[in-house]
Amino acid sequence: MPPDALIQLNFAGGLMAGFASSLHCVGMCGGLASGLMFSLSAQNGTAARAQALAWAQLGRVLAYLVAGLAVGAVGSSVFIALD
Repeated sequence: MPPDALIQLNFAGGLMAGFASSLHCVGMCGGLASGLMFSLSAQNGTAARAQALAWAQLGRVLAYLVAGLAVGAVGSSVFIALD
């Protein structure tokens, strides 16, 4: 198989994975972000909205970090046990 074909195959796989994960993003992340924005009134101002969004994004990143650490710890202990 020529190298160009492998690059195209990797791109197609990444594109399909992106389309598959976009459903998760629309269903979960979109709903949470919309709910957060609708809960803030226009009287709060732009700074309050930006601060609320920054805290929400920080919480999201930390939640994914903790979940990744937990899955990585379990996976590495299983790998070590099977080695």
